[in-house]
Amino acid sequence: MDMEFNNYGETVKNVPKLTFFPKTIEEIQKVILFAKSEKRRLRAAGMKHSWSDLFSNTGEILMYLLPLSVTDTISFARTGLEGMEEELRSWGSELSGIEVVEELEDGHAAVRVGAATTNLEMLNWSNQSGWTLPMDIIAVMITYGGSNATICHGSGLHTQTMSDLVLELQFINANGELQTVNDPDTLKGVGGCFGLAGIVTAITFKMDAMTYAKFQPKKTLMEDSIPRPGTDPESEAFKKMVDLCKNSYYVEFFWFPNNGTDDGYWENCWKNDGVKEEAIDINESVEDEYQVATTYMFEIIMKILHPMTLITRDEHYDDKTSLQECLRYLFTKVVSMAGIDALPAPEEPLTTSLVEALHFRRGFHYIAVQEMEMEIPIPSLENGDPDWRIVCQAWWDAVDLIEKSEKDGVFAVDMALELRIMGGSNVLMAPQYGNRHGTLAIEPVSTRIVHKEVWEDFKEELAKVWMNYKDYDGTPLQSRVHWAKESPRSVTIDGVQYDTIEHWQKIYGQNMIKFFTILDSLSEDVSIQDIFNLFSNKYLDSLFKPVWESYGVDVGVFALVEKNGKVKFEEDTINGEAVLGDEDKSHKSTCCVLS
Repeated sequence: MDMEFNNYGETVKNVPKLTFFPKTIEEIQKVILFAKSEKRRLRAAGMKHSWSDLFSNTGEILMYLLPLSVTDTISFARTGLEGMEEELRSWGSELSGIEVVEELEDGHAAVRVGAATTNLEMLNWSNQSGWTLPMDIIAVMITYGGSNATICHGSGLHTQTMSDLVLELQFINANGELQTVNDPDTLKGVGGCFGLAGIVTAITFKMDAMTYAKFQPKKTLMEDSIPRPGTDPESEAFKKMVDLCKNSYYVEFFWFPNNGTDDGYWENCWKNDGVKEEAIDINESVEDEYQVATTYMFEIIMKILHPMTLITRDEHYDDKTSLQECLRYLFTKVVSMAGIDALPAPEEPLTTSLVEALHFRRGFHYIAVQEMEMEIPIPSLENGDPDWRIVCQAWWDAVDLIEKSEKDGVFAVDMALELRIMGGSNVLMAPQYGNRHGTLAIEPVSTRIVHKEVWEDFKEELAKVWMNYKDYDGTPLQSRVHWAKESPRSVTIDGVQYDTIEHWQKIYGQNMIKFFTILDSLSEDVSIQDIFNLFSNKYLDSLFKPVWESYGVDVGVFALVEKNGKVKFEEDTINGEAVLGDEDKSHKSTCCVLS
């Protein structure tokens, strides 16, 4: 049967030749060996929550680690948390599970987590066990295999990425062999490696003993929280912002636009100095039910409104006002007001477990949106201290562009602007790599009602600003996008426009070489060519093209896969070019559950 693949944000669409749903290591090994014998590529998917094209391609093989019943855009609204927990229990995968391997010194533990384990399962386990990740992704229905592969992160200046916490990685390599890696230097490369090492089955993380948050987000004035650029660093407003960024355990700023800068702002900064005896559950069942209902209604409204608001890219920018644009205008106002109204602002701090505070928004993130997140290094002052003026600059540059878009009647950003402060990273391919003072993780978010090309225009304009900041000595800051989010279609640095992927190749160049050196020596009798043939995809072919080619790989060999459905190697090539096969000209997709 035809089984079309769509990722969660609906930015990736293709038709794999075969789709498998393995639940055991043995079944994954069989799929890998099958893919190798068929000379087809294999990629894995969990919740499908990445916007970038890191999944399988048309004509290739896709492997799901979760049941489809929990991976669509209304799965949360359809079943709620209890229903999703029951679906996961019924699925019965050995790739889900959490266990303490060893208690370490200084209140830490090595905890083994199955690649298909979701944040929801971790939330429940952490509350029961007393062990927690120091940071996590807000969404509760994504897998740790997926969030680690794309080097995801949380918030807080003291925190790094998910992949920086990896103590051991278990995966099945291109020969179908179960392999374990725990060397710290090797993990700097493969701790977060986009699935190129193989199919990850388990990850051992370094976890902390549970602490307790004093949770008190606030609805306040934006300028009282993040003062405008040019504000005196000795002013009380600037010092307050720096204190929040440096001394809060968790740091997050939110703005719901299109109602002015005096409304729609929310500050979510808190410390973890609470007392266990005072802890409460801030995610009550009533709140969960509200989020379920709200998420469902939003998706229904989106499906109804989207076709009613379709206009061309040019119509967004002209001076005429159509009925469709009036509907869009009303929608953007409602989204902003509903978004800020739905967020908590308790009068007094609420003490709750760290994981409850990290995952307090259980449902709203399941709304399918368009999203670009930039990781901007915190620069240095001349004396070597961090230059916190970058927070004001990056935030208000984005606000000004969003406000201009609203004034022009375009409304390119109709959902939110979010900023989190975090540390740097030691993982070679992390966008935060080498950021010694820390990182601004900042992102605009739009609904799917915003025309795709209008959204692309906005991303490009915003990237021109965010990617041209300088250090104190004039050295360009290495601002980079989150690998799981969208990229701008081009990059402009000092007035010169570059292809986005070529720019990533330039600024990641040396780290890409180190990364591939680690991959090349990772598995016995597995070459870079083997990895390319089996675990790469078209996006990764393009991203790592110079490094693939340095190992003698013909990157163009897979360009024909969508037409041919199957690519032949070695003896089936003529003058280094793939020979077209006659046995498979269609893209008929088959869904397979191994038994």
